[in-house]
Amino acid sequence: MDDIMIDRRLSPSENLWWVLDQECRCNFVIRSGITGPTREEVLRQGLKAVQVRHPMLRVRVERDGWNSLSFQTHGAQGIPLRIEEAPPNAWIKQAEKELHEELPVKDGPLVRCTLVRHTDEDHTVLIAFHHAILDAISGSFPMAP
Repeated sequence: MDDIMIDRRLSPSENLWWVLDQECRCNFVIRSGITGPTREEVLRQGLKAVQVRHPMLRVRVERDGWNSLSFQTHGAQGIPLRIEEAPPNAWIKQAEKELHEELPVKDGPLVRCTLVRHTDEDHTVLIAFHHAILDAISGSFPMAP
């Protein structure tokens, strides 16, 4: 992926989110609308690029003992992309599904993407994050190159 590797214990707040997720999902979803033709390979390239730029989008959680958790980027997977065909307002049900579906904590990454195609010119992109790696404000804040 990239030269930046992460191998560190979870902070107290990250650990709290991980523990809370054991009882109820701590995912959040960011939605973005796209007008115009959208190609799957371009979206996959964009997901790879953002993952290189932001190492926390590559982490998995490793249990080192009874109560010792760490983020690891070793063996990182790409951000999974699911593609769905659905009418324009159906993205809401997809977002609800993403909120409640477990992210692969042991395998990573703690993020996934769904492209909901409404028509050839109308799409919704949903990105689900685990709260241990990001919050909604950070996840939606545009990053300068």
